[in-house]
Amino acid sequence: MSARYTIADVRASYGEEKRREEWHGDWMSALVYRPISFWLTPPLLNLKVSASQVTSFALLISLALPFIAWKAGASAHTTVAVLAILFVILDCVDGNIARVTKTASKTGHYLDFLTDLIFRIGLYAAVGILADRETGSLAWLDHQSFAFGLLAALIAIVGRLSRVFTRQLSPGDVYGTAEASKGFIDWFLLPALSGMDRLLPLLVLAADWWGGLRWVILWLLAYSAVDFAYTQYAVFRRLGAAS
Repeated sequence: MSARYTIADVRASYGEEKRREEWHGDWMSALVYRPISFWLTPPLLNLKVSASQVTSFALLISLALPFIAWKAGASAHTTVAVLAILFVILDCVDGNIARVTKTASKTGHYLDFLTDLIFRIGLYAAVGILADRETGSLAWLDHQSFAFGLLAALIAIVGRLSRVFTRQLSPGDVYGTAEASKGFIDWFLLPALSGMDRLLPLLVLAADWWGGLRWVILWLLAYSAVDFAYTQYAVFRRLGAAS
């Protein structure tokens, strides 16, 4: 009889290094989504669902988001937000499964990376589509929200690819979580801003109640710009230290 996995097995696989890394730069996942994923992972493990299968399902969610925003009518805000929340939880689940079953691979990492990029484009585009339907506030954004959402996605993706490229030149954590100084900017402010990325699904859900998706678009632009600047700061600091 095959072993039955438990929540304790999943939590035990979530090592101290991973925990420290997540709290440092992805605190929203560590605080909210990761604990939820601990409960969802054992049933999937016991059904022999693989990490790649979870990632593939998450990819389908990413691709569906703009279409749902376009076609779902009055329920579109809530549906997009709930699916985005589910995606982030599944993004934690696939890592849990890979660690517990020791099936992490380069192919799996690449699929996870690709899915994350597509999710960002799909969600930002979906928010733009929904925001273009709103009227009233920020009238200068009439029929422009979709374009601004894609611009925010482009800025965020360029920042992400910058980090990947830098790791090729100088292997290791671009943000230097292991050796980062305890200064306010390096150790608190910039990681706190970076971790706000996972707030977006909750902001979309809240905007369904108060009709503020155009403000969410502006937040996306501001956040993406700050994240990009943070990345370039970290990249050049690391390259300078390595030269």
